[in-house]
Amino acid sequence: MSYYDLKFPFLRVAKNPHQREVNCAQAHGAPFLVVGPESPLSWLKAIEEMAYYFKREMKFDFAPFSADERFGHKLRRDRVLVFHQTEPLSHKPTPRNPKDFTNAYIFFGAIGVRWCQWEDVPASWSVPWLWLHPYKRRQGHLTTAWPFLLKMFPNPHIERPVSPAMDAFLKKVGYANGHEHDTP
Repeated sequence: MSYYDLKFPFLRVAKNPHQREVNCAQAHGAPFLVVGPESPLSWLKAIEEMAYYFKREMKFDFAPFSADERFGHKLRRDRVLVFHQTEPLSHKPTPRNPKDFTNAYIFFGAIGVRWCQWEDVPASWSVPWLWLHPYKRRQGHLTTAWPFLLKMFPNPHIERPVSPAMDAFLKKVGYANGHEHDTP
């Protein structure tokens, strides 16, 4: 794989115990999947790949998410909100079923949300990373998801540094960061 390649696997639509965390009122309109440590491993690995795209784009030293976090006791509350589209996939036709289709997810963006214990302010939610595929940016995905994110994770701290586009988005939605420091 070349440095500039982006790959997005087709992921099986599977049972996800964390999706129930979007309350019933929101579930019908939530534009994302809620993924946590009990979500399918293939999903966690796809999110890890997006975290590496974020690392590369923002020139960070490390990726902000790893599929192995599912083993970390202190990280059990953390979630990733995943933007996705559903694609019908055709399987190899059989005489019994000449048009065998199933649905698959393609993840094209993610928002990492962590529970942080701060030294100088009360514990709170934090958003350390957010990445969208370049072709899916500036299409309203984050604007649509923002009210759901705030309802599920009240008053989150957006960790710096952020991209100029994210900075413009935060100004557009009137976000005021409540913490003076950059990292927990």
